[in-house]
Amino acid sequence: MDRSGEIQALWHASAAAAAGEDSALAVRLADDAIGAGRQSRLALQLARTAMHWSRIPTAPIEEAERFIASAVRAFAKFPGTPREYGESLIVHARVKLRAGDPVAAGELAVTALGLSHDHSGTTPAEAHLVLASIALDGDGDASAHLRQAHELLATLDRPVFGSDRQAARCWRELGDLYGRATATAQQTAAYRKALEAAGVRSAMAGVTVDATVSR
Repeated sequence: MDRSGEIQALWHASAAAAAGEDSALAVRLADDAIGAGRQSRLALQLARTAMHWSRIPTAPIEEAERFIASAVRAFAKFPGTPREYGESLIVHARVKLRAGDPVAAGELAVTALGLSHDHSGTTPAEAHLVLASIALDGDGDASAHLRQAHELLATLDRPVFGSDRQAARCWRELGDLYGRATATAQQTAAYRKALEAAGVRSAMAGVTVDATVSR
């Protein structure tokens, strides 16, 4: 249950009581606000754990389906978790692909793409990667989805220091899909981007990479 409205009302009432120098009432209202949010915080913690567990490729498919479906429902209820909601839809789509249900996977990916409030992060690019994978599995044309994924990943802000592991994984997957589409030049470029996102940008300077790079 989303109790964010109740929690905010209690918090504002606590602040008003503190401003009116009624410290006892302020403390009691603050405790009530914390208590009201405890169940929601626990639900979101469990949803995040379920989502990350469902990412594991070797997780039993029935359990992964049950856990990620629960996570999707939890994130959908809370207005403060739009990015995690989109991310959970992509994880669910990947579980559906593992289960051999490309139709449901495609529907989930399209839903993730349609989230008007999720224009950042890797979620839109991952949605196109899922749709490209479905197209390639069905001997369809994946070029539009591959191009969209590439453009979206190219717009991500790069960390000044360190690495962006999620972006690196997406670039690597894009390279794998380009390989399946026999686009070797794009495959090599995507693998280069994966290495850069992983934080080895300086080590790649002046290095010539064979176009037949594999996973």
